[in-house]
Amino acid sequence: MINRLNLILFLALFALSSLACSQDNGDGWYLQGDPVITKDEEIDLPPCYTDRTVDVTNGEGHGSQTYSAECFKEGSGTFSSDVTWTKPPAYMKPGSSISFSMKFTSPEGKPTGGAIKANGGTIVEGDSRNPQGNSTASYTVPDGSPGNELEIYVNFVMVSGLHGYVTCKYKYRVAGTTTEPALSPISVASPTILIPDTGLRPVTETTKEPSSDIAGGTETLPDSSMPKIIGNSKYAANITEALNILQKAAPDQYKMVVKYIRVIEAVKAGSGMYVWENPPRFVIGELSIEPFGPSDPMSQVWLAGIIAHDATHSKLYQDYLAKNPGSLVPKDVYSGEEAEGKCLAVQYDAVEKILQDMGVKNDELLSYIKNCIKSKYWEKKEREW
Repeated sequence: MINRLNLILFLALFALSSLACSQDNGDGWYLQGDPVITKDEEIDLPPCYTDRTVDVTNGEGHGSQTYSAECFKEGSGTFSSDVTWTKPPAYMKPGSSISFSMKFTSPEGKPTGGAIKANGGTIVEGDSRNPQGNSTASYTVPDGSPGNELEIYVNFVMVSGLHGYVTCKYKYRVAGTTTEPALSPISVASPTILIPDTGLRPVTETTKEPSSDIAGGTETLPDSSMPKIIGNSKYAANITEALNILQKAAPDQYKMVVKYIRVIEAVKAGSGMYVWENPPRFVIGELSIEPFGPSDPMSQVWLAGIIAHDATHSKLYQDYLAKNPGSLVPKDVYSGEEAEGKCLAVQYDAVEKILQDMGVKNDELLSYIKNCIKSKYWEKKEREW
């Protein structure tokens, strides 16, 4: 009888402890379901780069790549890299301080890196070249109101040149209200790519287009004025530097840019050229602004080229409108495979001139630009870049 009473008491205490553990932590940010995990598609680049991999879980990443002896007289073989980071918690209390860290391990001479961000702002940037590959920073949890959303976002690049992404979505909730049902984990591969990539691809019209054929126009602005840049100071500086590089090495493309793009807006994701707006606006995602990391000069080269690419979309639209004032502009004039071919040609020429001005050879980047039309990237509706 005593044993039975003890068992009943134990079960009652267990139930009470479970109930206590299930109570809310208080007002604040609650994780909504499981983290969303995505990664670049694992595509080899023969004959130089094969066995390219990237693996992602919440808190860890791994990648490897084989460098062929055919292309690399020194340094051939298979190399791998790893990253770990602080998992975002299930609950974040407003005003509290949370320590986030990233640790990268990578072969010497083959740096890797990444970042943890909150709603677009950087919490910590990781780099394998840091002491012991460690990077740590504190994040002060912001205040909020019921229904507000917040996103903790992790991205990294491995030695393979392939990227992994983990997104944790939070919603501000008052203690005692019901949580939303958990979501199933998602693992998605990005579209086909031909070079180490963060999701960057030449961008075209957005899905927010008002109609298939558009009537419109743009204001006439002096060619000498640089486009207005909207975004945080870091990305604004990157875009300004890319424009300066373009002006120096490829002045014809630069003149086209400042005439046919009047606003450049840096956003987290969802790049697109709003050719029909007055003035025409180019929206560019952060993964296209620093595709190879903040310290790699090829990021600026790519950025300058992609700006020239999208200025061509705008020029195609405006050229048609100039010849046919007041008429609808058919979508295939500035979008689709034929238009993309013209834009890629301008991009290729600009990048080639910039590389020549730098005294740098990068056949891999030029080959990508020349061949990426085969992937039909412009047909992708959801853009993470």
